[in-house]
Amino acid sequence: MSTPVKLLLSASLVIAAAVATWFLIPSRFKDLTIGNDQPLIRTVGWRLLQQLDYRSGQAPQKLKELHGQRVRIPGFVVPLSDRVTVLKEFLLVPDPQSCIQVPPPPPNLIVYVKLRKAVPYRDAFNPAWVSGILRIFKTKSQFGYASYRLDGESVSKYNSR
Repeated sequence: MSTPVKLLLSASLVIAAAVATWFLIPSRFKDLTIGNDQPLIRTVGWRLLQQLDYRSGQAPQKLKELHGQRVRIPGFVVPLSDRVTVLKEFLLVPDPQSCIQVPPPPPNLIVYVKLRKAVPYRDAFNPAWVSGILRIFKTKSQFGYASYRLDGESVSKYNSR
């Protein structure tokens, strides 16, 4: 057998072993990272969130898989109080017209966010990226129901990235 063929065969075996090993590692140890060993945050769009049937609780598998996962969602911040200097909890909605009017948006287009650490209201940008642990969990506020709860970690100014 020629040397290039041996090298190709050896490389193929190494790649096959690496792929096989990957599938044997439990999923809890497979957190993908971005620089500085930060866990990868999945971006979740409103089209996916809207697929939850808020009446029956039925959701597509792709949405169910996000329950308990770290995500970021773009949206508009709706404070739960008129007198806001710091923001600890709020509703996140997909567009500025979805502010809580009569009638409010459907529950599958509302995310109740409770931040781990309050932020000054002036730092709650509209539009914003809100990151945290997503839960498919019905929550009631004075403005109605939300189908999701986000244990918020951060709020940052929206950009298209």
